[in-house]
Amino acid sequence: MLRWLYLAMSAIFLSGSVSHAEISQQTIAAYNEAISNADPAQIEQAAKQLAEAAMSEPNHPDAALMAFEAAWSLCQIEQCEAGREAAAFAAAQPANGYPSEPIRQVLISYIDWTGKDTRKTRRTLDAALLELQADDVTTLSITVFQSKIFADLRDTRWENAATLSKAAIDHFETVANEIPSRLNMMRLLSVTSAFNADPDYTHLALMAELEAQFDLERVRAEQISESGTAPTWMDDLYWRAYAWRLAIEAFVRTVEPSKLRRVDVQEIQAPYAREIESLRQSIEDVPIETDERAPFCENGQFNMRPPIRYPRSAAFKGRFGAVIASVSVRNGKPSDVQILSAVPLEGFASAVEETVRKWVWEPADGTDLSNCDLHRDNIIMPFVFSIEG
Repeated sequence: MLRWLYLAMSAIFLSGSVSHAEISQQTIAAYNEAISNADPAQIEQAAKQLAEAAMSEPNHPDAALMAFEAAWSLCQIEQCEAGREAAAFAAAQPANGYPSEPIRQVLISYIDWTGKDTRKTRRTLDAALLELQADDVTTLSITVFQSKIFADLRDTRWENAATLSKAAIDHFETVANEIPSRLNMMRLLSVTSAFNADPDYTHLALMAELEAQFDLERVRAEQISESGTAPTWMDDLYWRAYAWRLAIEAFVRTVEPSKLRRVDVQEIQAPYAREIESLRQSIEDVPIETDERAPFCENGQFNMRPPIRYPRSAAFKGRFGAVIASVSVRNGKPSDVQILSAVPLEGFASAVEETVRKWVWEPADGTDLSNCDLHRDNIIMPFVFSIEG
């Protein structure tokens, strides 16, 4: 059970009876109603009233809790600055149960950082996040970890992103069953940010295993799902890991070719592949509707003309990259090209999509087209970009 995860932005119930006129039942009821209605304007007004009432009664046993909740509710409607005084009040109150002292420090540090992004506010927030304990997992801690890590990635502070994402994994692990998508995203970001901070061949093994783990998890999800499909986030993370593994592999092959043989991707992924195969074989045969079309003419290939050009902007920066595309074909021509994942997104994805749409699927010479056709959905195509020589 995830304690306190859903406390923020939910109804407040006090630990004792309300005997202070300044914190009236009416104030609390108004706040709870605003949260229930999820109306930003109503939340802003009710949260400010609750914060004011809590700060006027510092000796009330729930003063810190109510001030903290009011401040965090304001942050969640992008009114963090309005919650600064209440957050500072909560941080200064004696630590007594929830909210813990570390989580209070995260809130006030987060407000400072969102108000003014400087080296000092970044460092203070990072320090507060790294002080969090396992039982401090809340919507606040999850949100702030993600916000700060994504900001570091945006600003290419790779080393800092790697440190925080690793800490986030440990923090999220205690509630893994409730937030699997966020935990797995942190696992992916931990490897990718560490690679960007200090690229070398060791990250290839880490990403190869993560890719295989994600693939196994989504196959397991497919088996227990009534629809027979995995959640979209599972597919998305798998394709991202796949693309990253190809990109890192391209880097190692070009920059550290002698070390490529130290990482056997097939060997790393083999145990997962065997389990996936076993799971798929165990699925009972279920009759499915089939159309009357002939099978696809698989004995053939795309005429890859024009070829995909390395994007000039990416080439100028000397980037390595990979794109995973899903291509649907009608009468031999791509009718739909979806980019499942691209690393990095800029340049490479558009180069693939624009060019692949011009290709044509050509059956091998001698193919009897009366026994097959040129319609096919979801042809998975990986593309790798690197500069060699």
